[in-house]
Amino acid sequence: MSEAKAELERLLKHAADALRAGAGAAEFSQLLYAPDLLVVGEGWPKSIRGISTFLPDLAALIEGWGPNADLTFAILDPVFEGGDVATTFVEVYIAPTKPIATPEYYRVIYAWKRTPSGWRVGGEMYTVGTY
Repeated sequence: MSEAKAELERLLKHAADALRAGAGAAEFSQLLYAPDLLVVGEGWPKSIRGISTFLPDLAALIEGWGPNADLTFAILDPVFEGGDVATTFVEVYIAPTKPIATPEYYRVIYAWKRTPSGWRVGGEMYTVGTY
C-alpha cells in the first residue's frame, strides 16, 4: 500500500469517527474538505464551489442521518497519486440513526491535494450506489 493511500485512509477514518462522536457539518468539513472545494453530485442542477457554499447542503445531509450516524469510507484501488495530489475511488456507506432514515450508499471520486493542514478533498463527484 502506498504511503499516500495509508494517509488518506487514516484521514477518512478520523472524519468518520468524528461524525460518529457527534461532529457537526462545520467540524466534519474542516477535517475532510479544502476551502476551495468543488462538488458535483447526482441530481444537482449545477456544481457547488467553495466549502462555505456547500456547508448548508452538508449540514442538511448530516441532520437527515440523525445524531452520531455511522459513516464508513472504503478506498478502492487504484489510487492515482503524484506528489501533492491524488485521486481515489471511494465507496461511502451511511447507517443513519434517525428512525425514518434508510441506509445510503455512494460511489465517490475524490480529488485530493496536500495542504498545510494535511490531505484535503479539493474535488468530489458522486452518484448513488456502489461500485
